[in-house]
Amino acid sequence: MIGISFDLGHPAHYLTFRNVLKNSENLGFKPFIFIQEKDVLQELLKEDGFNFFLRTNKGTTTSRISLLLRDIFYLRNHFKKRSIIANFAKCSPVGTLVAKSLNKRSIELDDTDPASGQILLFRWTATEIWTPQCYYRELGPKHKKFKGLIQLAYLDPSVFKPDISVPRSFGLLERGKPILIRIISYDAGHDWKNWNNRDDFEDLINKLEKDYEIVLSIEGKNYPKKWDRYIKKFKASEYHHILAYSKLYIGSGASSAAEASVLGVPSIYTNYQKPGFIKWLEHKYRIIKSIDPCNLSFEDVYNTLEQKESEWLKIQKKILNFCINVPNFIENLVRREIKIHNDK
Repeated sequence: MIGISFDLGHPAHYLTFRNVLKNSENLGFKPFIFIQEKDVLQELLKEDGFNFFLRTNKGTTTSRISLLLRDIFYLRNHFKKRSIIANFAKCSPVGTLVAKSLNKRSIELDDTDPASGQILLFRWTATEIWTPQCYYRELGPKHKKFKGLIQLAYLDPSVFKPDISVPRSFGLLERGKPILIRIISYDAGHDWKNWNNRDDFEDLINKLEKDYEIVLSIEGKNYPKKWDRYIKKFKASEYHHILAYSKLYIGSGASSAAEASVLGVPSIYTNYQKPGFIKWLEHKYRIIKSIDPCNLSFEDVYNTLEQKESEWLKIQKKILNFCINVPNFIENLVRREIKIHNDK
């Protein structure tokens, strides 16, 4: 059976291709999955029963660059041993570089406009680059756009049904819907300008906990121990079920803010970077409100909480009506690559 490789550097990258990976046998290919060393990503793949190969991921820019060549040679040998016909990735350059070196096709999906380093690496080696229409960079003749959001690849109603039993099992609905606060570590490559930043929501949490259940999703272990009571021991696969039944999302994770939007949940987004999809959801639909964390006040949060949930659900419907069926779109990209190979 022919093989298709998937270069995954983040849990959301896996979720983007999860639908086609689960349907790989019916589509007629065998997946070859290689990933960075991220616990949540490994957890998701293991839970779904997928085998994968690890790429070493060190914490400094110098070590990342030095390991790039090692990874390319390592993966090149694996590509040769398998009948790999194409590579798929989301804003990840290693598989694209390997595919280019072997004269194989490579399809990149991207929505992280600020990630200039990764974009520079895959822009010249990818066969095609697909982004949402709201992506603000122009990447030349290979660049094509689709009418939708990448988050819908795994949260479109055709592939995701929120399960209320998940938040209930953690006692999160006893005082109404909870508020989900995500604190990221700013250690991704595209966060290089802000690697020393840390979100500080302590005052806000102290005020909100009086009336709402608080759920904290924190990258890393550098947080006050008194916050342990807000950190529920849910599996990575349960995260979106909890987000779907939240009253509000607050945090610097852009993907989570967009995920909340397509689930009908308003967001207060606190990151210094604004990808095109954040700007689009904020200015066209006003379901996201961007506020610098230094200027975030309780009044900002209260004003959002005061709005009727039915209004947010109307906005969600408008977003879904505007967008194409993204899971079908990605599946059709895979089908096309198989057809191109078979027609040779």
